[in-house]
Formats: sequence, structure tokens, C-alpha cells
Amino acid sequence: LLASTGGGLVVPPRDIAALAEANGHLKGNPDKRQQLAERGRERVIADHSIEKAAERMRALMFDA
Repeated sequence: LLASTGGGLVVPPRDIAALAEANGHLKGNPDKRQQLAERGRERVIADHSIEKAAERMRALMFDA
């Protein structure tokens, strides 16, 4: 979900240094935090709303 929405930073699994670096970057950059939050929210609403889920379910049930 994070990668598909662009609403955050992705770091490699178990890479504590990368996680600390990303966290430090966001901590010192409130504009970037706001940008990521807005982008993520917009994409979740557009792509993962209950309406979109219902559309996909209907398509699976009736268009197959």
C-alpha cells in the first residue's frame, strides 16, 4: 500500500540505518511529511475506498 500510494518512504527490510536515515529526513522536513501525507490520503481515497472495493467485487462476481 505504501509503495502504491506514494504516501511514505520505503526502506529495505531489517536495515536499521536506512530506517533511521528516513526517519531523520522526515523529522527535519515538515513540508515533506505533509506532502507524503496528502499524496497517500489522496491515493487511498481514489484507489482503496469502499466504492472502489465494491466495484471490483461486482466485476469479479458479474463480469467473469
